[in-house]
Amino acid sequence: MTAQQKALFDRIDSYVNCPTRPARQLLARHGFSPLAPGVIDDFCLRGRLWEFLYAMAGIRQFATFTEHLSDRELYQWLHDTWLKRKASDFPADAPTYSEVDVSADFEDLLPDWEEDPSAPWDAKLETRHERDAWLPRPVYNRFGTLVSNPLDEPTDSPEELANWCRWVDLVLRQGGVFPLVTELSEASVTAKLWELIAEFDRRNLTVRYTDHLSDAELYSRLCSDEFEVPADHGPKSGYVYIHSFLHDSPDPGRRTWLRYYATEAEWQAYVREHPGEAVPQREKLPYSRDWRMPQYPR
Repeated sequence: MTAQQKALFDRIDSYVNCPTRPARQLLARHGFSPLAPGVIDDFCLRGRLWEFLYAMAGIRQFATFTEHLSDRELYQWLHDTWLKRKASDFPADAPTYSEVDVSADFEDLLPDWEEDPSAPWDAKLETRHERDAWLPRPVYNRFGTLVSNPLDEPTDSPEELANWCRWVDLVLRQGGVFPLVTELSEASVTAKLWELIAEFDRRNLTVRYTDHLSDAELYSRLCSDEFEVPADHGPKSGYVYIHSFLHDSPDPGRRTWLRYYATEAEWQAYVREHPGEAVPQREKLPYSRDWRMPQYPR
C-alpha cells in the first residue's frame, strides 16, 4: 500500500470508527447551548430554530425530513430528544457528515411505502410545513458559481445598475419581517439575525469572517445598503454571492485581519515586512459564529 493509499484509508477509518458523544456536548464545545423551548416566544421562534439547525450543520449533523412538524414542534424535538442522543465526533479533516432523519420518530404520521410505494411523503399529513428544501446542506452537495463580492462586479450600463437591490429587499418583498435593529431587544436581535442568515442562504447569499462583529452590528449591516445584488437574483441564477468582512473598505493595513484573524506567524511576518508601522495587537475573537455559518464550495 502506498503512502497516499494509506492516508486515504486512515481517513476512512477515522470516519467509520470515530467516537460518538452526546450532541449537546459537541455543540457545547463550540460554546453553543440552545435555549429551552419554553422561553422562546413566537416572534423569535423561527430564528432560534434556524440558529439551532445551522449549529447542527456546524458539527456536520444535517436534519432531514422535517416537514411533518411545525417550527415549535421541530425545535422541541431537537432540544428534548436529539440533544440527548449521541452523534459522531468527526475528525476535523474527515470529509463526511451524518443525516438526522427527524421522521424516524414519527412513523405513525408517514405513509406505509411497503403497501403503496407510490404514496407521497405527505400522504398522512394534514399540514405540511415546507422547510426541507432550505435546510442547511453539506458543502459537498452545494453548487453554484462563486462571486467573492457582488459589489466588485462590473455593471455595463446605468440600467443594469438600477436593477440592483439590497440583499434584504429580496426577503422583504416576499413578506419577511425584519425591523430596524433599534426596534429589537438583545435576544430578538440574535433570533432575527439567524432568520435573516437562513433567508439569505436559500437565495445563495452569505458572509464570512463575522466573529469580530456583535449580532446587532452584523444584523444592522446586513440590512443596510452595503449589500446589493441584481433584483432577479435567486438560486436558479447559479451564482453564489459571498461577502468577506476581511475585505471591508476602508480597512487600511488590513487591521481587522491583523487584530482578530491572523495567526501569530502571520502577524510576526507582517510586522517584519512593515517596519515602523503601528500594528494592532492580536486579540481573541469576541464572538463565535463563523463555525456554523452557511458554507459553499470554494
